[in-house]
Amino acid sequence: IVGESASGTTNQNYAVMKFTTGGQLDPNYAGIAGFQVVDSGLNDVMSDAKLLSDGSILMAGNSLDSAGNERPLMIKLDAFGMPDNGFGSLGIYHPAASTSQRAFKSFLVLSNGSVLVTGYGSPALTTDVGFTLTKLDSGGFLDNTFGTSGQSITNIFSGNDVPDNIVLDGTSIIVAGVGIIPGSGFLNPAKRYMTLVKYSASGVLDTTFDGDGIKTSLFGNNGSSLGSTLKPHVFANHAILHMAWMGYSSGSNNIVMYKTLP
Repeated sequence: IVGESASGTTNQNYAVMKFTTGGQLDPNYAGIAGFQVVDSGLNDVMSDAKLLSDGSILMAGNSLDSAGNERPLMIKLDAFGMPDNGFGSLGIYHPAASTSQRAFKSFLVLSNGSVLVTGYGSPALTTDVGFTLTKLDSGGFLDNTFGTSGQSITNIFSGNDVPDNIVLDGTSIIVAGVGIIPGSGFLNPAKRYMTLVKYSASGVLDTTFDGDGIKTSLFGNNGSSLGSTLKPHVFANHAILHMAWMGYSSGSNNIVMYKTLP
């Protein structure tokens, strides 16, 4: 089981628990009676986690420093529940807040052990936020052959865009989320667009996809009720089924979906 463990009121950490088949904490895991807590030193939030085939665990999200700046965070534990010293710095990838990455949301592990992770960030901490796509090598460091110095930033609109999921289409990469045009009060709410962004394997926008690599779709009430999008399904012919939920002030929730052409 993976999750977060709070220490006091300000320091939240990543936590992993392993149970035996009998439902007891595994005393051989992490050397702490089946329980491991990893602290980046800041307040940590987890967005995604995956158990790998060798028994190791990758966890991703972000942390907040004392000034309130977000920093992306990825932590790897080995099969025994200890920080994997062959990944990043003592098992942690945690760049400074001055970088264009702010948070990780969802990731994929490729067959060679490298990691594709989507999140949000901006060219400068003071500008609006767009989708980020980052590639780490199997050792937990930026792959500088990908995008620009290991990452790509795509601003959908002038608001703070929110990515939700990442999938592969062959060797191409698709990031799904919500592109946002800011509003100005109750009578002019923000417009929230279901968004797909397609990149080549090298982290460059695929302009054969909807002309510029970005597909945005607006549904229902100018999209103001759009929540998060769900993981898209890619068909063998490269068509994409994209879904999201929409919540209304009446309390009702609906599912909206569309399918792109191949």
